Amino acid sequence: IYKDTVFGLFYVDCLTKPYAFSKDELAIFSVIAAEAAIGFDNARSHEELSRRVVERKALERFLSGAIVEKILANPDQIHLGGENQTATILFADIRGFTRMSEKMDPHQVVELLNEYFSEMTDLIFDNGGTLDKYLGDGIMALFGAPIAHVDDVARAVRTAVEMQRALAQLNRDWEARGQQSLRAGIGVNTGQVTAGNIGSSRRMDYTVIGDTVNLASRLCANAAGGQVLVSESTFQELEGAFPARKLDPLLVKGKEIPVELYEIQWSESAAPPPGAPASA
Repeated sequence: IYKDTVFGLFYVDCLTKPYAFSKDELAIFSVIAAEAAIGFDNARSHEELSRRVVERKALERFLSGAIVEKILANPDQIHLGGENQTATILFADIRGFTRMSEKMDPHQVVELLNEYFSEMTDLIFDNGGTLDKYLGDGIMALFGAPIAHVDDVARAVRTAVEMQRALAQLNRDWEARGQQSLRAGIGVNTGQVTAGNIGSSRRMDYTVIGDTVNLASRLCANAAGGQVLVSESTFQELEGAFPARKLDPLLVKGKEIPVELYEIQWSESAAPPPGAPASA
């Protein structure tokens, strides 16, 4: 017994005579049992610590450190089973990268992408978003899952603008080093998604699926380099926090009726637009 927990039973017997053990010997047995209980408790604590380290490392692949701390401190508020919820999805994709990479050394391609992804991922985390996955030279990010904020839509659009500004700075650095510059198109959409651990028993990832995700991907595919396109649902939630202009409706794959869309107006200035939310 240790810390009011019974770990097991310590059984000693003598088959040749009754009352074979003295009080001193019984006391020794009690000490041995107590030491065993402490050993079991330490082993259990180490196992729990190891499990939490593994969980933390897994979460830190997709979430900022602050969000990871919040999840580990209050795991009950996170529902990792499939559930329907509102989220804002951001897709970013480099324009013409496949064609450009064919003319580059493989080492240069990896180095360029790593520098780009590092900068973009930091911005997603800084604004309280979740990195869903890298898609070749693209990025999918979530805002509102698994942790929701009242301003998730604004956070997503702010991230998109900051990503374009960061890429403009990266291009200046790359051009100064004689490297190829990049252009990225970004699409953002808000709506109902199904969120949860999806995959097989051997490999599962937390992600979101649904028509909302598909439309965000279509918007990204139609965004020119340097553009940030948002859907009608995203634009309405912004309530004028970011300057935008309405574009002609777009007929996208999977939709019978053209969708309304807007282009977020941004500049390379680091100053956020009036009313833009603060970072997480």
